Amino acid sequence: MVDEEDVCVKIRQRCVIEFCVKLGKSGNETLEMLRQAYGAETLSRAAVFQWWRHFKDGNMRVIDKARSGRPSTAVTDVSIAKAAELLENDQRLILRELSASLNISFECTQHIVTEILQMHRVCARWVPRYLTEEQLERQVQVCKNTVQMSVTIPNFLTSIVTCDESWIHHYDPLSKQQSSVWKHSNSPPPKKFRSSLLAGKVMLLLFFDGHGMILQHWVPRGQTVKGAYYAKS
Repeated sequence: MVDEEDVCVKIRQRCVIEFCVKLGKSGNETLEMLRQAYGAETLSRAAVFQWWRHFKDGNMRVIDKARSGRPSTAVTDVSIAKAAELLENDQRLILRELSASLNISFECTQHIVTEILQMHRVCARWVPRYLTEEQLERQVQVCKNTVQMSVTIPNFLTSIVTCDESWIHHYDPLSKQQSSVWKHSNSPPPKKFRSSLLAGKVMLLLFFDGHGMILQHWVPRGQTVKGAYYAKS
């Protein structure tokens, strides 16, 4: 059930926002004044700026518009559980898409996601590529062996030449906003892998020794890189 006192607090804050707009206060100034007056009960930053723009455009309404076909009580256990299920299946859903799927208002959807489910939207960070558990374990073992040999063999590290094969993409069709997802505060940050299938790419071979990069080689388009190619080159 919707808490009537909570609804009244929100409406009072909307009236304060309208008052601040008429005084010529900016969105940030309005938000700061609300936080000083209401503390933990203050509307979210997004909600404050949404209503600030609403009144700045000359609108006078402080109560949400009635929506035909929508339940009178939007924030229910059913809608909360459904929102959690939808976000678990697709973390890239935006609030408007989630609102349409739940058939409730945007503000109620935002309240469910950010305040009840305690989720916030973050952007995925780039990592070089995806590695399986077996590959990760193998890398650890190779590093341990290298450390051991560097201790027993003088100047061992300076004699090592390493190679890295990297796909250089012409462009990335996913913007930072498009790759953002919803997550809980205690869940790990999302990742997106550079090795994903993108149009327009060429392979670059990079060779390093203990002093830095010694060679970079662009592989001709259509060329398969195997042991024979390295031996021939």
